[in-house]
Amino acid sequence: MNEFAGRALSITPADSDDDRRVLRDLLARHIDDIADTAIPKLSDDHYYNPLILQAKNKTGDTIGGALTCRPPIAVAAYTGSLSGLPSLGYESVLDKVSFLDLMAVDTPYRRQGIGRRLINEMETRLARRGTRIWVGSVTDEENHRAVAAFYSDCGFTVLQPGQPLPPFLGKDWMMPMQQAPVFWFYKRVIAQP
Repeated sequence: MNEFAGRALSITPADSDDDRRVLRDLLARHIDDIADTAIPKLSDDHYYNPLILQAKNKTGDTIGGALTCRPPIAVAAYTGSLSGLPSLGYESVLDKVSFLDLMAVDTPYRRQGIGRRLINEMETRLARRGTRIWVGSVTDEENHRAVAAFYSDCGFTVLQPGQPLPPFLGKDWMMPMQQAPVFWFYKRVIAQP
């Protein structure tokens, strides 16, 4: 039986540093080499404009979560402009593109629709923020076909391995010299009333 078909699952913002630490620890169990700073502290939100959601079971345990934020090139452009460097022209589209950076569901809770619910909730919230394009990449070869199928089922366009991410809103969203991922995926976010 799918425990999470009803209301036994809550998806809420990770809006405290403690929530974010718990989520970071969960992600670290499922993603190799995750940095201690992978989930921004509240004090750094102005750089990343993150949307960080956590999925909790009926007993309040964090069992999944995801982070989407400004793409790295937009963060670099923004921080550079704050430091007085010449504009790279991302200001007008800074938060129109979001980068799905991290996502995981604890192993015992997989294949119960939690990942899809996280994606749906993130997309709704991104639409309300005015985001127009949502991109992500997969860097791990292991299980990449299953992961590609998941994102495709969630409505993303999944590019072929090695295919570059196209420009959006007149801008390139890959960092120069960035190592190519196994594959990119993206979708257009429909504005919400």
